[in-house]
Amino acid sequence: MKRKMKKHGLYMLLAVLLIGQQQVSMAQKLPNTQNKGVILPAAFKIDGLAEEWGNNFQAYNKNTNIYTTMANNDQFLYLVVQAAEPIIIKKIIGGGISFTVCAAGKRSDPNPFAVTYPMVDNSYQTSIYSTVNLLRGNAGKSDSLVEAANSKIAKESKTIKIRGFRTIGDSIISIYNKNGIKAASRVSDKGTLTCEFLIPLKLLHISGANKQTIAYNIMLNSPTVLQSTSTKKGKLTAVAISIPRSLSNNESDSNVIQYPTDYWGEYTFKN
Repeated sequence: MKRKMKKHGLYMLLAVLLIGQQQVSMAQKLPNTQNKGVILPAAFKIDGLAEEWGNNFQAYNKNTNIYTTMANNDQFLYLVVQAAEPIIIKKIIGGGISFTVCAAGKRSDPNPFAVTYPMVDNSYQTSIYSTVNLLRGNAGKSDSLVEAANSKIAKESKTIKIRGFRTIGDSIISIYNKNGIKAASRVSDKGTLTCEFLIPLKLLHISGANKQTIAYNIMLNSPTVLQSTSTKKGKLTAVAISIPRSLSNNESDSNVIQYPTDYWGEYTFKN
C-alpha cells in the first residue's frame, strides 16, 4: 500500500515537472511584449477558456510572469492573460489585473481607460486559491477539482472596476453590464489561470478601420481586502483596507505579492 502511494506521488511530481518544463520552453521562445497586431477570430467567446488561440500566445512578459495576446476586430479590443506560476495566480486572485489603454498612443495620455478584473472578496480568495493549487498535484486527472475551482471563481468574480469611461463614469460594474465591457476567468486541468477582457472600441473612441497605435499597460495589483458598499444609484464602490495575510505564507511570497508589477507596450490595430 505504501509503495503504491509513493509511486502515485512520484507520478504526480513528474507530471508537474513536465508541465513546468513545457511552460518554460514556450516562454523562452516568446517576445517580452507583443510585436504585431492580431485579428480577433470570428467565433470568439469571452469565457476564460481562450480556446481560439490553441494555448499559443503572442508574448511572455518576464516582469509580470504572464502570457498574453492582444487582438482586435472592427468593433472590439481584446486581451487574454494566462498565468502558470502558483504565486502569480495567487496574486491575480488577490488583486486582479488592471488593463489600461491610452488611445492617444502615449503613456502620458491624460485620459486613459482602465478595467480591473477579477475582483474577489477577501473572504473567498484563500478558498479559491487552495482549490486551484490542488490541481497542480493532479494535473489532467481531476475534473471535479476543475469544476469546483471554476464554480468558485464564477460565483465570486462578477464585477469589473472601470475608470476613464466618460459615458459610464468611474465605478464597479457587473460582468453582465449593458455597455459591452466583458471579462471572464477560468482555470484549466493543468492549474493555469486564464483571464479574458473585451472592450468596445466605441467606448475608447477608436475606429477599428484605421491602423491606429495605442499605448497600453498591464498591471498585476497587490492583493487587498475589498469592502463593497452600495450607492444610491445602485453602483458599487470598493475600499481597500489591507493585504490579506492568508495569501502570503512566507517572506518570498510576500515580496512577490506585496507590490504591483506591470509593463507597458504598444499595439497597432490589425484590419
